[in-house]
Amino acid sequence: WAKAEFEPDMVTTEIVGEVGTQQYRRFFKDAQTGHVVSPWHDLPLHTGEATPTEMWMVTEISKMTSAKYEIHTKERMNPIAQDIKAGKLRHYHGPIFWNYGFFPQTWEDPTEVHRQLHVKGDNDPLDVVEIGSREFAKGEVTRVKILGALAMIDHGELDWKVIAVNTEDEL
Repeated sequence: WAKAEFEPDMVTTEIVGEVGTQQYRRFFKDAQTGHVVSPWHDLPLHTGEATPTEMWMVTEISKMTSAKYEIHTKERMNPIAQDIKAGKLRHYHGPIFWNYGFFPQTWEDPTEVHRQLHVKGDNDPLDVVEIGSREFAKGEVTRVKILGALAMIDHGELDWKVIAVNTEDEL
């Protein structure tokens, strides 16, 4: 899609497998053709607005939930699935108070060392923490305004957290 013409209703999602199982996957589809698309590679990052601080975010984890979902970067067409650690589905200790997701078309390069932090990227898209008042649906594509960013080091890898708010939020 060209960034100037993309709207979230141009994408639908389809669930394969049961929620709460290791087989669960949420795939993204072009609403017009029905073809499966990658939310990471095929959706645009920029909204086409004049301001460079507005971008499209894809929600992996809805606000006030505890199941840890993420884009599967190594699976074909990059569906969203529940994260697994030591053979078990992962959950946070309690609900998170924000919507969590990623920016399409972004990547933290695992071969490049950050000149100040001296660590390499985590090989994932940039993470987004959306702090607005509305709970987003898993897989929802939303226009957000960037407020700032935090550089976190997770297991020796750089893992940026971009703080943003829905452009339609009252905040």
